[in-house]
Order: sequence, then structure tokens, then C-alpha cells
Amino acid sequence: MASPPPTAAQFAEVVVDIETGTITVERLLMIVDCGRVINPLILAGQIQGGVAQGIGLALTEDFDDLEKHTSMRACGMPYPKDVTDDLTVLYLETPRPLGPYGASGCGEAPVASYQRANTPSRSPSWP
Repeated sequence: MASPPPTAAQFAEVVVDIETGTITVERLLMIVDCGRVINPLILAGQIQGGVAQGIGLALTEDFDDLEKHTSMRACGMPYPKDVTDDLTVLYLETPRPLGPYGASGCGEAPVASYQRANTPSRSPSWP
């Protein structure tokens, strides 16, 4: 039985240094529905790890130039200082009939959101 995919939306408040082009994520809001939450602590770890990976994929990592990025250190993986502490995650629970105990995968949700983050948008208010 395959695990049904999660559904998520993310909103980021960023600061752009117009001199260097450096982008800093100041605040994140993520709404995720990964079915029934069975273990909240493990789910929070999956989401936080996915957020860090997504920030790296979107802002700092670059594997296209294999001559330049010859080590894990040089490839641009994010450091803890690159990942905001101001992270709000809201969980929706829509049980998945095909998932174990109504759950689904969850670690992919934050990473997939960053891959689609090419279109800027603004939200005038946060919950």
C-alpha cells in the first residue's frame, strides 16, 4: 500500500539585500495536512528538517557547477543560522483512508513547497 502524499502551503517573509542579492528568510508560516498525526514530536522534526532542506534548495545550494562544488561544505548547504527560528506550523488532520492509521507521508511537504517558490507573493497579515 502506497503512502498518500501530504498537502501543504507555505508563506515566507524574506529580506533581500539589493546590493548583494542575498535573501534571508525572516519568518515562515506553514500549513500542512499529512493525515492523522500519530506522533507530534516526530512530525515536528520532519517538518523542521524539510524546511531547512527547502531553504537550502531554494537559496544556497548549487550542484550545477561540479567543478566549483567538489565537497559537501562547498555546495552551499544551509547552516543553522540560515534557517529562521520564527516558524509557525499549523496542522490539519484529514485522515487518509489508504494510509496507515489514517496517516500519510509528511517530510516531502516543506521541500516541495520551496521548489514552487519562484513566484513572489505577499500576505498583508499573519495568523
